[in-house]
Amino acid sequence: MCMRLRLLALSLGLIALLAPVSRAQSNADRISRIKDNLNNANQAFQQLPDDVKKTAHPQRRMAQLSGVVNRMAPGLARLSQGQGASGGWQPSPGWDEGEADENGLVQVNSPARDLRFTPFAGFTQNNSATARCGDNVVVAFNDSGSILETLLTGQGGVSFGTVASGTGGISAIGYATSHNGGESFKDRGAVNPGPDVDTILLGQPSVACSDPDHFYLVQAAAVSSGVAGTFNAGHFSPVLAIVLSKSIDSGATWSDPVTLVAPDTSTTLAFQEFFQDPWIAVDPSNSKRIYISYTHQNNLRVPGCTLPPTSTVEVITSVDGGQTFNTGSPLLLDSECFRTGFIDTGTRMAISSKGRVTVAWETSDLLLGLFQHSIAVASFAPGGLATPPVVVDMVSQGGSEILHLASDFGNFIEEGEEMIGIFALQGGFENQHGFDLAVDRSGGPTDGNVYVAWDDSRNGFSAATELEDSLGFYSFTDILFSISTDGGQTFTPTRQLNSDLQPTTTREHDHFRPVLAVDRRGKVAACWYDRRNDPQNYQFERFCAESTDAGASWAEFLVPGSLSNPVTQQDLLLLGTGMGQNDNLTTDFSGHAPGFLGGIQWTSSGMNPDIKFVKFR
Repeated sequence: MCMRLRLLALSLGLIALLAPVSRAQSNADRISRIKDNLNNANQAFQQLPDDVKKTAHPQRRMAQLSGVVNRMAPGLARLSQGQGASGGWQPSPGWDEGEADENGLVQVNSPARDLRFTPFAGFTQNNSATARCGDNVVVAFNDSGSILETLLTGQGGVSFGTVASGTGGISAIGYATSHNGGESFKDRGAVNPGPDVDTILLGQPSVACSDPDHFYLVQAAAVSSGVAGTFNAGHFSPVLAIVLSKSIDSGATWSDPVTLVAPDTSTTLAFQEFFQDPWIAVDPSNSKRIYISYTHQNNLRVPGCTLPPTSTVEVITSVDGGQTFNTGSPLLLDSECFRTGFIDTGTRMAISSKGRVTVAWETSDLLLGLFQHSIAVASFAPGGLATPPVVVDMVSQGGSEILHLASDFGNFIEEGEEMIGIFALQGGFENQHGFDLAVDRSGGPTDGNVYVAWDDSRNGFSAATELEDSLGFYSFTDILFSISTDGGQTFTPTRQLNSDLQPTTTREHDHFRPVLAVDRRGKVAACWYDRRNDPQNYQFERFCAESTDAGASWAEFLVPGSLSNPVTQQDLLLLGTGMGQNDNLTTDFSGHAPGFLGGIQWTSSGMNPDIKFVKFR
């Protein structure tokens, strides 16, 4: 075992509060069960086809967590026996709510929590999702600190002074709230994983609200497959599902997660079928109507497909404010199978002022290693059928294909560990789901306009030599966009959004992860990560642009103080190569407060990834 891992295990043995022996024993049994679940999930992940592993982010997260928990076993055992120094769980004094820095960027997560458990894990927060109703704002994000918090306590929220007081599973999602429109935030710890030890909240958060009190959080999760009397009794392996958490107190606390869609655990199909890429939206014309989109993948043969896998884009609906959903009869928007060489990944959703729902997703080419794909859109009215998918444009894949550790953690390849190829941008973070969708719900002359943006390498294709890439080159990306004025039936010719052009005599630059929103006046805004000011194409900044003429022209600006470095695979708990896949730009859902707002990944000079908040009008 390497020295860094020895230090991690040692540090975990020094942070426990003294606990009753009975409770410690109970927590030891709970952690042992979590360990077994994760090990089984890792075995199931290894059986997936290599091409499927590239898109199976929640499964990969569980495979990585299995390695984390196995290697932390000595420290966890000492914790369960009540050994260690008391008081080690308190955050650093003096940090309660994050406020704006000198550049106007607001700290969302508490940096003090990064050292709450151990100084060796390199905690990471990324992939932030934001919702606003009135003055109340909720930001949910992937958070490795929440993994340890819930692994050790079995409950969500910041519960200082308690240990092993819950019975639940693991949450990889943290959250913060603001009651002044995003001027400051309070980090509230981990999202509640609920009382079931088999539940693991895996990330991919999406947040929405219907009024200042009611917020909704949808996420990818692993849930129990062991139902008495079924084929999979005995918790052979968790299954991949979509779960919903609700808050009735402006995001301060969350209900136990409710499983909405999951595989049929009565057959062997359960471990070859999974749900991921969820997105949630509330209908502005009827706040009781709530929609959740997601992708559904089946890795076994199904009728009509000669070979697996198959994938579909589906939407479920609630007409009673999230109390129930039509989970038994989801609306099918698209279906692909391996005979066509394509697979659906990622979803984004927005709703017009009249209640028409529009969903966008990526259709990727597995035969070409996710090298060529397209952005597709479909829409439907409440209770109606969906339009046939419309291809907005083909997308030229950016970055290079590099090898990434499929499971376990750390940068050390040991016997039995596997590498898979993923497309990544410089800095080693994955380049998937780099697109977004917005619909005008202003009620004005542009009401119902559909805006789609994505990162694309057609202007910088194969522009640099990359020896690590299987094809030997690197492709640089720009932000492209297209607009529909007829509700998503047809789209304008694709245009470039970022104002700078790729240089022809020097190294080119990446522009990636665009997000979109339309405010109550019909103004359109877009933001993205941008490397134009770094000659080495490594550091990135936040750029945004606004349009007051429905996308005909744009006023672009740099967000001051947003300069950051990409940091991936440093965090031993959140190894994943993702960055910004669930970022979004939003407005006040109630339509009262002006302006745009959203979280971004920001890296301090100490190489610690945090969530910062950007606001502008």
